[in-house]
Amino acid sequence: MPESNGKCFFCGTTCHLTRRDKHVYNEYECERCGNYVISDCFNNTPRKMRSFMYYYLLHNLSNKRPFFVKNASSFNDGEEYYIDFEMLGNIEPRTFNDKIDMMMLNLSKFIKSVGDDLEFPCIDESLPNDGLPLLYNMLLIDCPYSSEDWEIENQADEIMNILQEYDYIKHSQVLGDNQNAYTFTANGWNHISNLLLENNELPQAFIAMWFSTDMDAARTCIGKAIKESGYLPIIIDEKEHNNQIVPEILFEIKRSKFMIADLTGHRNGVYYEAGYAQALGKEVILTCRSDEFSKRHFDIAQQNTICWKDIDDLYNRLLKRIEATVGKR
Repeated sequence: MPESNGKCFFCGTTCHLTRRDKHVYNEYECERCGNYVISDCFNNTPRKMRSFMYYYLLHNLSNKRPFFVKNASSFNDGEEYYIDFEMLGNIEPRTFNDKIDMMMLNLSKFIKSVGDDLEFPCIDESLPNDGLPLLYNMLLIDCPYSSEDWEIENQADEIMNILQEYDYIKHSQVLGDNQNAYTFTANGWNHISNLLLENNELPQAFIAMWFSTDMDAARTCIGKAIKESGYLPIIIDEKEHNNQIVPEILFEIKRSKFMIADLTGHRNGVYYEAGYAQALGKEVILTCRSDEFSKRHFDIAQQNTICWKDIDDLYNRLLKRIEATVGKR
């Protein structure tokens, strides 16, 4: 388990690095980017995948130390939070405006208040060939690795020009050769406020269900259907936090696109969370195992509920219901 100073995977600055040769992954501790783990399978991934990894890390979407792997099913350590290719693919913007919104959310992590600005440097030739300046991850640069430096810089310049044409950012000062500083315009601050108000950081779905070992297979199945539909599953007992549990639940429901509430076991908390989500105007998809279906509370007995017989039935019907209710990304 050799430890040394290495280069951050995202920003290229010196950081603490622990190499786990037996498991072919590196643990990074970067003062700028935080703590994360990356398996060797990411060494030759497309450039844009690195941007999605950084987006996940920058917004701390899981509130756990991200462990980036190719396929989460090949790992079985429940203490780790595995982020695989499939989950990262769900982060990919579907439209150009989605991409602009992601860039703005990234920039807002550095331009935090009026008067702040962000330096826009040329490519740092001191970085290793496999390292990218932090700014290019923030701007979701997708040039292939075979691109020349000038091609990458041209794409970054054009993105900054587009953000200015949208009236989201403005030039604030010249810092030197090929270096400038930018900040948000009034329209940019307003757009960021709307993005945060609408909780558009991530297309996620909150899962409310009975936390019992009898429901482990169903829990996995629901998460799989959500990911297959293009969203990220959020379940509260997988989130690291130091706060009281109820505010964390309400916070995650509020910023979720929709909710899956499985009524099996008829836990009071599941009904409470489903009611809260509906009060917020969220789409709530109800499911219940067939042997428990007749026990549903009378307040929601008239609502269309997926009555599932087994895991395959739950998965197939949930896929169709998600697509019909909120659409497949």
